[in-house]
Formats: sequence, structure tokens, C-alpha cells
Amino acid sequence: MRFTMLTLLAFAAAQAANAQASQAPDGATEIVLSPSTLSGEVSGVTLPDKRLTYFVRAPSHREMTIKVAADNGPCGFEMQRSSSSGFQSDMGRFPDTRIFTAQENETFTFSFFQTRTGYMEQKGCTFTLSVN
Repeated sequence: MRFTMLTLLAFAAAQAANAQASQAPDGATEIVLSPSTLSGEVSGVTLPDKRLTYFVRAPSHREMTIKVAADNGPCGFEMQRSSSSGFQSDMGRFPDTRIFTAQENETFTFSFFQTRTGYMEQKGCTFTLSVN
């Protein structure tokens, strides 16, 4: 009985480790804000089953303007702020612009991914993200 219980615990631990490894996100790319204009821009295309993630760190307490342009059908977008838990859900249709008051060293994380519509139509998510 003891051997069976140890075997089951080892199996459960292995399954949990495997599940965590398969859900690990790709590494995020930092958007470095230009010192003279404090702005940055990236563009890209996501591939099926891949997520492109970017982050930017606010250099000081200031307003930050986030502009997202993307295809509405095949593109999904999520944004997180280090000052609040969960995803910011107020960006929906593209193009979209939002202004946030950022604290010094606050981190904003942006993720683009292919939606189910994009997957079914075999279209990648083409996007442009600018931060000012």
C-alpha cells in the first residue's frame, strides 16, 4: 500500500511539472524607450500557437500612451500592469489608444496572439504597438 501511494504521488508530481513546462510563455522582449522622445514602437506577425510578448518599464511617474493597431479578426491582445493584478480588459477593437498614469518603474506587459478565427482562416496576427 505504501509503495502504491508513493508511486501515485511521484506520478502526480511529474504530471504537474509537465503541465507547468508546457504552459510556460515565451520570453518577453523589452521595448526600450528612446531617451530623447521616451517612445518606442514594434511591429510583428504571430504564428499559429505562438504568442509574442513585449514589456516596457516606465522611467518615471508620467502618462503613457499605448497605441495598438492590428487586424480585428485574427488578432488577440492582452495587457497587464505590475501595479494591478489580472489583465486589463478595456482594449477591444483595433486600432485603439489608451492613456495610463504610470508610476516610476511600473511595468506594462503586452501580448499578441492568433485568435480561433485567425487559426481557422490560417491568418497570422499582424500588429503594431507604440508606446509614448
